[in-house]
Amino acid sequence: NSIAGIVNKIDRGGLLRNVAFIGKLQAVGDRDWNLAGIAGEIWKGNLDRAYADVTITGKRARAAGLVAKSDNGMDNFTVGKEGSVRHSVAKGTIDIDNPVDVGGFISSNWVLGQIEDNVSMVKVSKGEIFYGSRNIDDEGGYFSGNRLENDFVVRDMSTGASSYQRSKRVKEISLEEANKKIKGYNITASGFEISALPEDTLNRTAPKSEEYKSTQDYKSERDLAYRNIEKLQPFYNKEWIVNQGNKLAEDSNLAKKEVLSVTGMKGGHFVTDLSDIDKIMVHYADGTKEEMDVTKNTDSKVKQVREYAIAGQNVVYTPNMVEKDRVKLIADVKEKLGSVTYDSQDVRKIIGNPSDLYLEESFADVKANLDKFVKALVENEDHQLNSDEAAMKALVKKVDDNKAKIMMALSYLNRYYNIKYTDNSM
Repeated sequence: NSIAGIVNKIDRGGLLRNVAFIGKLQAVGDRDWNLAGIAGEIWKGNLDRAYADVTITGKRARAAGLVAKSDNGMDNFTVGKEGSVRHSVAKGTIDIDNPVDVGGFISSNWVLGQIEDNVSMVKVSKGEIFYGSRNIDDEGGYFSGNRLENDFVVRDMSTGASSYQRSKRVKEISLEEANKKIKGYNITASGFEISALPEDTLNRTAPKSEEYKSTQDYKSERDLAYRNIEKLQPFYNKEWIVNQGNKLAEDSNLAKKEVLSVTGMKGGHFVTDLSDIDKIMVHYADGTKEEMDVTKNTDSKVKQVREYAIAGQNVVYTPNMVEKDRVKLIADVKEKLGSVTYDSQDVRKIIGNPSDLYLEESFADVKANLDKFVKALVENEDHQLNSDEAAMKALVKKVDDNKAKIMMALSYLNRYYNIKYTDNSM
């Protein structure tokens, strides 16, 4: 629920200076938590010369273009020194379905924060043009509204309501005046461009946006399709991915929508054993999902890689796993994890007194189901096509070094997220 472009909280003594966030923020939660372009909350910290150009959307949130809440901790001696926002700019749009104190620049300055010399150009569909909360007028504005000084919105750019008496402390200026002020803030972070690393230049490493352009049969209108195929086929080269991307029908969602993840299913349930599935669920960036039937291919292009034909798509799905003999590796890993006891010194070093967490029953359940857990763990970690002995030893050592952490983490997940160790669910 709490989301920010850079940091959720600037705490006591914290300072962000000359920072920028340009992008999109979306909150899918239904609580009135913080959603802001730079920082969710400032508590006795300070923000100076910040720039946000952000598209903010959500179901329900306390949203603002720059900062959701600022607070100096009710300390009259540090007014203006702690809990301040200065010389900063907010641009973009805010559209919250069920808004909570939504403001174009800030939601709430409670108590005694200092909001000084800032410009907002944000378009707010449901909320206030600059300051979101009605507490701007509380106690005659002493704790909040009167701490807004030399703050501005921009004519024909900023939109939103101006519902409260002290909303009028925020003045409207022209775009020309705003740009002059912003130039004076000397925010350089907003123009920062990431340059190529020397090693990338030497190795002729292409940026992500360019990597398929030099491949035979590349089509610019299919670029999204190629990136989606990467999620479906993690083991294959660029030439094959371009080949597969070109096979997708124009109206296929795999060619039109950005794929976030692909999850294997069996009998209507999500599964960790991807060697035997009958469907995949594809999650898209627009929040939609789609189930697709798959059937096992008997003639995989690479012997150790399991391939599934995706019904109606003309392409295949290859789970991120390699099929090979792991009997000894699984036995070695199971031995390491099975040696951990709930009340051991290794566990106590991690969490102190384990009895305080009430995980003993869950821990026992994990140990009783180590066969299936270890199989899933090894298959997800070991992606080498060969059976390199050194690599196997390195993996076992990695488990041995972290065995107590692994067992306690799984016990926690088992307890609080109700993992089921059956063939058809996880």
